[in-house]
Amino acid sequence: MATPFAADETAAVVARARAIAVERLAPLAAELDRHHRFPVESFRALADVGLLGVTVPTRWGGLGGEPLTLALSLSEIARACASTAVGASVTNMVAETLCRFGSEELIARFVPRLTSGEAVTGSFCLSEPAAGSDAASLRATAVRDGDDYVLDGTKMWITSGAYSGVFIVMARTAPAAAGHKGISAFVLTPDLPGFGIGKAEEKTGLLGSNTVPITLDGCRVPAANLIGEEGIGFRIAMTALDGGRITIGAMANGIARAALAAVREHLHATPTGPLRTARKVAYGELLARTRAAELLVERAAVLKGAALRGEVARYTREAAMAKLFATENAKAVTTRAVELLGAAGVDRACVVERLMRDARVTTIFEGTSEVQRLVIGREVLRAGG
Repeated sequence: MATPFAADETAAVVARARAIAVERLAPLAAELDRHHRFPVESFRALADVGLLGVTVPTRWGGLGGEPLTLALSLSEIARACASTAVGASVTNMVAETLCRFGSEELIARFVPRLTSGEAVTGSFCLSEPAAGSDAASLRATAVRDGDDYVLDGTKMWITSGAYSGVFIVMARTAPAAAGHKGISAFVLTPDLPGFGIGKAEEKTGLLGSNTVPITLDGCRVPAANLIGEEGIGFRIAMTALDGGRITIGAMANGIARAALAAVREHLHATPTGPLRTARKVAYGELLARTRAAELLVERAAVLKGAALRGEVARYTREAAMAKLFATENAKAVTTRAVELLGAAGVDRACVVERLMRDARVTTIFEGTSEVQRLVIGREVLRAGG
């Protein structure tokens, strides 16, 4: 991404995302939730229009767009189907991470598989049973053995894990005493010997998104699949998470917008009187908070784009702020939407009931709200106030 995307180019991509969301994703959303079905066809459709590699250079099958282009597009996708949006978010993150840190050979082998939809989705494997928020304490190991590394360990809560064709996996290449400096990153595919996929998680929301544990039992990985060099895996992971926090914030904004649309429709059906007035006041407050969340996400995305061009050094604080405010807002907006719709709001056939469940997990993955508060405080102290 040598130069910024022009505003009209971003607008065209976002319009494309909106169209496919309305035409292809929204009609499936309730059925995916009801039957816990992973929508392979939806990811193929997104790949066909470049939305699985928005920030990936065009030479690797991407659109060459800005982080802002990706964020705005994911909001449109999430407004229609949050289950699809989370898979698209992680796939874009995996493709972008490979382009940023991988060798030309590694990029050529794996990124076109992601952008074309051949891999269906990509997955990012950092968390473990005893290493969630404290990622530096992960225990999975990678031991060099000739031309291979042998990986052992378990990764948890892997988005799209049973369907992905490309995985980025973090494992220790140095003893635990080395801390985060002993962590390295690898590209894995599910056909490797010793690679196992566990039982899908029974979740509250995002029921059309597959979430599984991944087991590595003497999994032999070619040494050429090391991303970058040994010992930089934690830096790769944290860089990816900074970007992922922006896209999850964008996804949360899409969920909030969908809930607001449902409230607005219900408001129009409410007879004139005190109840209608009260609902209008509540709607106005929710709308204002959601627009503030959108501006925070957009600002973080613009800063990320500037960082990729070397114009600013960091965007960690802004990414954490955007993720914290947007996801907490989506949780609050969807909960209030259920309350405003009354009995209809808790009916499983009502969209806001699903949106409320989908919004809950956005405050947890890519770093919980508590972690975001810690990151913001740390970054403020680093900057001296």
